[in-house]
Amino acid sequence: MSTTATNVYRIENLNSYSAKYRLYRVRGLLSGDADFYRNLDALCTRLSRDLWTPATFLLRDEAFVVLRDDTPEPAQHFQLVRTTAVLERGSEVLTLDFGHLTAETRPIALRFLQFSLQGALWRRRDLWQPRTGGTFFEKEAAHLGETIGLHRGFLARVIDLGDGAFGICVDVRHKYVSKQPLPAVLNRKSFADRFKALHTIYHYGHEWFEIRLSDLNDLSVTEYQIVKDGKQRSLLEYIQIHSDKPLPPELFRSSIQARQKFAASIGVPFCLRLCAARRLRSSLSVTFVSCTSTVSASNLLGKRLRFPDDFSECQTLSSVVARSSR
Repeated sequence: MSTTATNVYRIENLNSYSAKYRLYRVRGLLSGDADFYRNLDALCTRLSRDLWTPATFLLRDEAFVVLRDDTPEPAQHFQLVRTTAVLERGSEVLTLDFGHLTAETRPIALRFLQFSLQGALWRRRDLWQPRTGGTFFEKEAAHLGETIGLHRGFLARVIDLGDGAFGICVDVRHKYVSKQPLPAVLNRKSFADRFKALHTIYHYGHEWFEIRLSDLNDLSVTEYQIVKDGKQRSLLEYIQIHSDKPLPPELFRSSIQARQKFAASIGVPFCLRLCAARRLRSSLSVTFVSCTSTVSASNLLGKRLRFPDDFSECQTLSSVVARSSR
């Protein structure tokens, strides 16, 4: 019989925290429709992405979207699968008391905590996240030979432990990436033969993303133009302006040397590293655990974390995970 071990860190001092939230009635969705829950999930995901805030829903006699009270006012109409959802703002501001949660408010608290955790980790410059809600990896890669780098990482998610407690469950993961960036000069044939449809890491200033290459653009980063708020700038200038300071080294190098750009489905990347998605596919996201025994929700290794407003102890969490992965 195989056993599964988990890394779970119990969150302390939640009793001292509270939050204000507001309900928005959702019209246009029928509870008996096959797409009812799918549409509610899509609506909350869109609100969270557009407003950069935690968003979830609760069901009473009708469906309601839950947003923090300090959230900017959302749009009223949202086009979903085979219907249009209309949000109606409620007049009452409710209090989420983390020390006295109910069956209705526990999922709301879980969503708020998960969003806070993700935000705190996302703001760390030494970590990168290929996609929203996914694994965080260290930017500094361990070297495996002359051509391959290993990015150690972890997937952290808040879980309900029962008895009024929450914990952070950590799965340790890693990703293999080529140590060499894509060529600065590339023709269409070479791109089509060697790089098209490959997954790459896109360096957007200090923010890194995993993307899939789809086509080649013959404009350089100084020629490709972006128009925003009525102002037109080159891609390089735009990224230099909007990137946090101090600028990463590749922005300085690119301002002098960059010549060739790729057009991907999410935009035009400008500093790419080839991800060994085809050659090392089975090892791209390998999960392993460092514990030696099976644990239960009532005995979670005795490990605890405190949860201040900005989760400043997230460095402790990431250092523990880094040690576990070595």
